[in-house]
Amino acid sequence: MFEMLSDFARDFSQIDSNSMTVLIVMVGWATLLVNVGVDSKSFTAIFVPGMFLGGMAAFYVTRLAMISISASKDINAIMISVAGIVAGFLLTLMLLQLYHWVLDQRRALTMDERN
Repeated sequence: MFEMLSDFARDFSQIDSNSMTVLIVMVGWATLLVNVGVDSKSFTAIFVPGMFLGGMAAFYVTRLAMISISASKDINAIMISVAGIVAGFLLTLMLLQLYHWVLDQRRALTMDERN
């Protein structure tokens, strides 16, 4: 288990600075778009870690599986970042929906709702 975690950390640390810069810029733009869409800074702050970790996980998976979308390294970094950010956004959205569903199920029913 420890060896798997150390391999995971080593692979994350091997992401080059150009790809990391592209990811950070793309997450910044995605954060701005989410903030404009929902007009709430606290709600936007919930999505930022999910989008960043989604982008990092996309870089990890493509490196692990040796997947290359484009011959150009820059285009490849942009496409991987976008795919990871979208996946992270959707995963965060699903986790929020699950959280609200669980809270709804545990909420006590009022007399009007029981009838």
